[in-house]
Amino acid sequence: AGTYDVFLQVTSANGCVDTLTQSVNISPPPNVYFTSSGPEFCQNDTVYFTVDPDSTDLAAVVTYFWDFGDPQSGSSDTSSLQNPWHIFSGPGTFSITLTITDTTGCQNSYSSQVLIDDIPTADFDFLMACFNDSTLFVDQSIAAGMPINSLSWDFGDPTSGNNTSTLQNPYHLFTDLGQFTVTLTVVDGNGCEDEIQKYVTIFDTPNAAFTFEQACDPPGTVHFTDGSSIGSSGSPLQSWFWEIDDGYYSTEVNPVYTYNQGDSCYFVTLTVTDENLCESIYTDTVCVFEQLEIEMQASDVCHTQETFFSSSFTPLSNTIQTYTWDFGDGSLPVTSIFDTTSYTFDDPGTYIVTLTALDI
Repeated sequence: AGTYDVFLQVTSANGCVDTLTQSVNISPPPNVYFTSSGPEFCQNDTVYFTVDPDSTDLAAVVTYFWDFGDPQSGSSDTSSLQNPWHIFSGPGTFSITLTITDTTGCQNSYSSQVLIDDIPTADFDFLMACFNDSTLFVDQSIAAGMPINSLSWDFGDPTSGNNTSTLQNPYHLFTDLGQFTVTLTVVDGNGCEDEIQKYVTIFDTPNAAFTFEQACDPPGTVHFTDGSSIGSSGSPLQSWFWEIDDGYYSTEVNPVYTYNQGDSCYFVTLTVTDENLCESIYTDTVCVFEQLEIEMQASDVCHTQETFFSSSFTPLSNTIQTYTWDFGDGSLPVTSIFDTTSYTFDDPGTYIVTLTALDI
C-alpha cells in the first residue's frame, strides 16, 4: 500500500517519443476480524457471530459476506448480515469465512473454525401403568460423542410430592387416573443434551371378588364363583389366577376343588388381570366342614305307648339347623329344631324310621 509514480514512455514508428508520469494510490486491505459465541457447540445450537469493532473499521465497510462452510444447510450457508447466526446441519468441524468490502472497493477475508459436537438421543420405555401401582421407567437413551453422565426425569405429576428423579431407571407412583406427560432430559460429557416427552396413561384396576359354596357330596368339595368387576377404564378381564390350596392353582373362571382335610380353614386368593395388564387381588378364608354323620336311638315299647327318639351327630363342631323325622307309617314327616322327639304308632309292628338332619 502507498502512493506510486507510474512512468509511461511511447515511441511512434517515426521515432517520435512522448512520456507521461502519473501518481497511483494503492489502498491497504481493510482489517477484518470476528468472534463467535464459543469455540465448541452442540448440534442444533445457535451459533452467533460478531464482527470485532476494535479490529474492523465498521464505518468503512460496504458489504459483508459470510460463508459458514456448511453446504448441507442450503441457502442458510451464507449471509450478508453484519452479525449473523447459524445452526449447523450436523456435527463436525466447520471453517467460517467472512469477506468484507470497504468504500474503496478493497476486500479482505478472515476465517475461523468452530467444533459442533454430536448430541445424545434421549429415549425411554415404561412398564405397568396402573393406578396404585408404581410405574417403572426404563432409560433407552443412546450416547453420541461422549457418554451420558446425567439424566433428569419430570413425571408431570406435581401433586405427588416426588415429581422428579435423577435415577437411570426410576419408579413413580402416580396420584390419579388419566394421562401424564413424562419428560426425560439427558446430558453428555460435552454438555450436549436431548429431551423427549411421552404420554403415560394410568388405567384403573379391576376389582377382584369371589363367593364360594361347599357341596355336601362329595365331602370337602367347594364351588368357587368369580364376582370380579372391571375398573372405570372399561378394560375387560382377560385372566383369572386362583391359589386354592398348597400347590394347587387354577386359571378357570369358576373352579371347583375338593379339599382332602375337612374341618379346616384355607386362605384362597384370586388375582384377576384385565387387557391393560392391570390386576387386582382378593383373599378370603374358606372353611371346609367334615361330612355330617347322624345317628338315631329309639326305645322298644308296647302298642299304644309313645316311642321316644333321640339323635347324635358328628362332627360336634357342626350346628344342626333342622331335624326331619319320617316314621315310616305313611304319616307326614315332622320337622323340628330339636334332636329328640316322641311318636305313638297306630298299629303294632316294625317300622323303618328315617332321620334327616340339615346343618347350617
